[in-house]
Amino acid sequence: DAVISYTIDVSAEGKLSFGLKAGGNLLNLDFTKLRNFDAEPVNSDNIENRFSPNVGVGLYYHAERFYAGLSAPNLLQTEHFDNSQQQAGSVQFLSKERINFYLITGYVFDLNGNLKFKPALLTKVVGGAPLQVDMSANFMFNDKFTFGAAYRWDAAISAMAGFQISEQFMIGLAYDRETTDLGGTQFNDGSFEVLLRYELVKKVLDKGYVSADLLRKLGNSYYYNADYKDAADTYKKLVANYSEEVTAEDYFKYAQALKTLGDYDTSRSI
Repeated sequence: DAVISYTIDVSAEGKLSFGLKAGGNLLNLDFTKLRNFDAEPVNSDNIENRFSPNVGVGLYYHAERFYAGLSAPNLLQTEHFDNSQQQAGSVQFLSKERINFYLITGYVFDLNGNLKFKPALLTKVVGGAPLQVDMSANFMFNDKFTFGAAYRWDAAISAMAGFQISEQFMIGLAYDRETTDLGGTQFNDGSFEVLLRYELVKKVLDKGYVSADLLRKLGNSYYYNADYKDAADTYKKLVANYSEEVTAEDYFKYAQALKTLGDYDTSRSI
């Protein structure tokens, strides 16, 4: 697959990104090697190197506290094979790709100086399949302790908690349980997951291994993830220590990050 995206500024804080994907699949299928429950004849020709092209599109808006996106990764409803119109005595096969639409959105609320609340929503719509809706709500206390819960409509519930031990290291625990009949069986009593996250770039910076390229990449990472405070701090180090290597784009992103944070005077002086 080949993917390309383009981002534009639509306001002092908001950015709108457009994405386009193009690709394809090769399908090989030998019906004689299928294991059937009954020894029924399969009246269909084998498939060899059948190419199926596809394209996808996406739209994503994000600001410092809000984000929303809509995408369709596969727009072409490719039919790989269909022998459902053959005689009733043969095995029936049907394989067809359908368009999947995804909608995501979320917002970060400051409840007070130390507590943040982030509700989020993910929706998946597919023709001929049940609507899938995932809702989550997370709280973050003092930028250290995170806890929350999630619910998948008519499917599952989950809960999680995490703690930022240091600037580089975070540990977390999550529990997930089915709410369907499958979740009530003796073979499925939910599952636990352990999360360990370690940020190598910050560790490298702490050890003094700093370069203009490293600061630029770190600043861009913060900038494109709407973490404008850390982005501004990183670009500030880049400008202060590597002024001869700073590009016009670096200055622009630095100024935009400051403007988003409300520091208009410093932003105009850059």
